[in-house]
Amino acid sequence: MNKDNPKTILIVDDDSIIAMYEKIILEKHGFNVITAPNGETAIEAVNSTPEINLILMDINLGRGIDGTEAAKQILKKHDIPLIFLSSHTEPEVVAKTEDITSYGYIIKNSGEMVLIASIKMAFKLYESNRILSDTFEHSINGLCIHKMLYDEKGNPFDCAYLKVNKTYETHTGLASHLVIGQTIRDIYPDGEANEVINMYIDVLSSGVSAQKEIYFAPIQRWFELSIFPTKEDEFTVAIQNITERKQAEEALRESKALYASLVNSLPQNLYRIDLEGRITFVNQSLIESLGSPETEILGKTAYDFYPPDLAQKYRCDDQEIVANGQPLRLIEENIDQATGKRIFVDVLKIPIFADDG
Repeated sequence: MNKDNPKTILIVDDDSIIAMYEKIILEKHGFNVITAPNGETAIEAVNSTPEINLILMDINLGRGIDGTEAAKQILKKHDIPLIFLSSHTEPEVVAKTEDITSYGYIIKNSGEMVLIASIKMAFKLYESNRILSDTFEHSINGLCIHKMLYDEKGNPFDCAYLKVNKTYETHTGLASHLVIGQTIRDIYPDGEANEVINMYIDVLSSGVSAQKEIYFAPIQRWFELSIFPTKEDEFTVAIQNITERKQAEEALRESKALYASLVNSLPQNLYRIDLEGRITFVNQSLIESLGSPETEILGKTAYDFYPPDLAQKYRCDDQEIVANGQPLRLIEENIDQATGKRIFVDVLKIPIFADDG
């Protein structure tokens, strides 16, 4: 225990003798202690004393609200670790408290070491939860915690929003107060909802994480979803807005389509080769000039279509282009085999990429 900054514990118990005994034990171990005899006083103490670090809550508190109701009201407004300290051992009572807090349940008169060990464990759990919460809130990815919902026959049919972070709001444009407490079908039309819910059902049933790109038509945005099953019927979805990337990909596809259209409309023969001399692209004019289908041209080397002496010359030219990174223009003189006339061919070779010629 840090003696310079001791933690403060609130004991809520209507039995003043037991409360005093617990107070003496806790103070012996370096804690500051405040006591409250009933639920109403405990709520007032927490509201007026922000330095309270943990609450030990009895269940039976005499007249007024009981410990479970007091705990609900406190935890609705305050993030404080709360341990139930009670003489009740009935399973239904213990189960009721588990829905309120996850920091523990101690049976009264369990002994000093059990009490202190339980408190220390609650503080460790609280710190771990705080770190997880900070990570959740400040993640660069949009994060959403869902819970699967089932119909009366036990079939999954929808998902509820339990928690979202700020980045989720930024990526989706949906404020947290508009989605928390709602379901996917509340927010999206059935067509959009069905695809997502079915994907979530597959993840929960298989227990295997999944990733998928999906377009949400209602808000006209693309998202990359990563789904992770967490506990029971709950799962976390990491959301990345990839709308700009998808738009860039579409623009690139349109640009390539336009480029291919322009290149295929050129009357000049055009082809592209890689560093090994293999042909990776030919335009329509060259296909017609060679009289061979594209499938028989691609993958071959450009030198396969020339006599050996010219093939060796062109190979040296291409190596020079790669080495210098500069275009090379050649005026070639050939003999037309059909007419015997001299013809001149203007050849321009341009390096366009690091791995192409």
